[in-house]
Amino acid sequence: MHQFITNTDKPTEHQASVQPGLGQSESFYAWAVTLYSLGEFVGAMGAGFITKFLPYRLAFLLAIAMCQLGYLLYSLATTAHAWMIFIARLCIGMNAGLLLVLITAYLGETATTVHKSVPQSHKHYSLKDKLFVCYSVVSSFSYLIAPGINSAVAQFPEVNPYGGEQCL
Repeated sequence: MHQFITNTDKPTEHQASVQPGLGQSESFYAWAVTLYSLGEFVGAMGAGFITKFLPYRLAFLLAIAMCQLGYLLYSLATTAHAWMIFIARLCIGMNAGLLLVLITAYLGETATTVHKSVPQSHKHYSLKDKLFVCYSVVSSFSYLIAPGINSAVAQFPEVNPYGGEQCL
């Protein structure tokens, strides 16, 4: 990320007033990164409220619209209108939070219910049941595997702009 912001391969010692691609300081980019997480929180919390009043199809369309708005703002952001990055990050974070909750809730509600009295040999699971299990397993493993991949990639200086240093 440092290479993108400052157009240099390695960070310098004194970067209090870095002039990145949009002419903003490093604290600007720190806030931009933080707003994604804040948007995720707001989107996840708002998903329950949204699904109470809207059908899932419209809720998914709302999430997609948030993502499209965010990417539109990314493309229109200039040095004079750098605040658009903040709104874009917030919109894309809200999209991520909405989809995280909406997909799990939708698959959980549409999965079939099999009564416990049915013998194991007679239970048939639908495709939606299998998708729900696959989604849960893949999302759980991604939380476990992603930090390991990040640590492994950080060891290569040509990939990591910080020269192989661990950034924790």
